[in-house]
Amino acid sequence: MSTDKPDNAFDANLKGLLAESVSKARPDFEKRLEAAVLETVAAERRRLSPARRARFRILFAAAAAAVLVAWLAYQALTPVKAGAGKVRNVYGIVTVANGGPAEEVTGTVELVAGQRIATAWGSRAEIALRDKTVLAAGPKTLLSVSDTPGGFKLTLDEGYINVHAARQPEGKSLRVTTPGAEIRVIGTVFDVYVTDKNGAARKTEVAVRSGTVAVESGGRTVLLAPDMEATAAAGTPPMLRTSVDEVNELARLREATAERFGQSPAAALPSIIEVREDSSATAWLMLPARGTTSVVSINPAVTFGEVAAFAEDGLPLDVRVDGKTVTVSVPPLPAGAAPPGAIIVRLDSIRGLLVREGGVLRFERPAGGDSGHALLELRIPEAAWVVVHSSEPIERRNTAGRQVYVLDTGNAPLGILAPAAHTGGN
Repeated sequence: MSTDKPDNAFDANLKGLLAESVSKARPDFEKRLEAAVLETVAAERRRLSPARRARFRILFAAAAAAVLVAWLAYQALTPVKAGAGKVRNVYGIVTVANGGPAEEVTGTVELVAGQRIATAWGSRAEIALRDKTVLAAGPKTLLSVSDTPGGFKLTLDEGYINVHAARQPEGKSLRVTTPGAEIRVIGTVFDVYVTDKNGAARKTEVAVRSGTVAVESGGRTVLLAPDMEATAAAGTPPMLRTSVDEVNELARLREATAERFGQSPAAALPSIIEVREDSSATAWLMLPARGTTSVVSINPAVTFGEVAAFAEDGLPLDVRVDGKTVTVSVPPLPAGAAPPGAIIVRLDSIRGLLVREGGVLRFERPAGGDSGHALLELRIPEAAWVVVHSSEPIERRNTAGRQVYVLDTGNAPLGILAPAAHTGGN
């Protein structure tokens, strides 16, 4: 019987040892390793005399054991990629690629970390990650998924994804990186768009539906709450928007102050007062923030209903009311996020703000001093008769059944709220 063939007891044992040592997830490597080792055995046998072959078996067994030890060490240091989730073709053309040619997805396939997922025009894919996060990828989207010790990392090069993020375990967070921003979440629903219009620099747009999302861009980190949006480009801080119209209007009034009076927007503290037919009112009052906790007091002559508070960018803040004292707290901020420079307090169902004299309701705002300018937007019922006993209104318009006047009243207090250090009246 020829000793060049792997059919004796030694070869059979060696082949079995090789088979047991190699991961079953790598059958191609197993075959190549087995063939290479057995070929080396056969070549050495042909070269050696019969008298030396017995000794060769002992020496080669030791060498083979060394090879196997090295391979086992390599296996231990090289993690086997576990499935990251699944990719489903909802409709259209969806492909996955992992360093090689793209393969079309026709149904549902396993997703391996590192794969790039692409959708064509008029196509849509659904990705279910192992942590129960679900993504919907819109048309013309290019996305890859990495499985890191800190949690899944999504890289969105272009297109749109809607993310239903699962609540993350302690110490982990889902991250989405785009050409100009990084988004970190704990558990929420949000949309991410990467747009490239007319060859301009790509922008990242993030819209939050529920939960809280941190967006970092240009060295600044901001928090987004439900109904808030941010737009970011590489190297520039995020620009925020909120669905709360009054917050956006207060931001506009701040900018109008800077444009009209040459005053820093940060120094302007505008307000909005909306008067209803029953003489009650709702007030949106911007005040300077006092770090992460701001305490203000309410004029004792004023009664009110619900109280809410926001950061100047629209982030909802925690509020505690104790009698006539309102405490506004900023939630824990992510690393790199700056505390708000101003807070917005909303008071509903205010009474005592208007003074009735002979059937006429009078609203008085103290005259401004030398501290600068502040704009007041006064909204009153469309049928009301209005006489403005002050300077000419800066703006006057009718909107949604309301007469709207914008007045320059200076930085004097409204007579509703005051910092806690200055309590006790108007």
